[in-house]
Amino acid sequence: MKKLFLFILFFTFSLFAQTNNLISPSNFKASFEALESLKILEGYRAYVYYDNNQNIIFGYGHLVLPQEEEFLKTHFGYETILDSKQKLLTPPVKLMSEPQKKEYIENLLLQDVEKVLAYMRETILVPLKQNQVDAILIYLFWRGANPLNEDVAYFYSLVNARDHKGIVNFMINKPKSDKNYLPGLKRRNQQTADLYNTGFYLFD
Repeated sequence: MKKLFLFILFFTFSLFAQTNNLISPSNFKASFEALESLKILEGYRAYVYYDNNQNIIFGYGHLVLPQEEEFLKTHFGYETILDSKQKLLTPPVKLMSEPQKKEYIENLLLQDVEKVLAYMRETILVPLKQNQVDAILIYLFWRGANPLNEDVAYFYSLVNARDHKGIVNFMINKPKSDKNYLPGLKRRNQQTADLYNTGFYLFD
């Protein structure tokens, strides 16, 4: 019982330290909790498919680039939406084992996360708590992290101004101008804003 109490005390202290120590932009990293949250939010599909906005997606929410499409379809298969709205799954031509597929997709997720973090390290000028880093990472993973996008640049300006209320409001209420803001996405962004505010990783 004493060991259990000490474990809970240590876990609580670790969580408190994690959410209160400020991290300089050059040291921004994704926590284990952030990566697991992204997996929950994005879902795992070991084939190429179309999302609700007709983007070509693969794995954990990876936006497929034109130069990747043939390789991924050949090695993982792909989904086609028929005129009847039914979905046809075409199997891969070149077979890979399930562990090989999983490893490839896990590595692709890490690469995508690192791309977002690189933009964050470059553009954010103020230190943040780990939960704030993770919330911004999760949000920009969905929205896009390139500051050349006018809306994204404005979001970074809110972060640099430490406008916490503005950040949360932007996350929840500012959809992508060229995409459908579906109820599930709004819920996701609400949960991301909650993470930014509270430090609790509660995603479903």
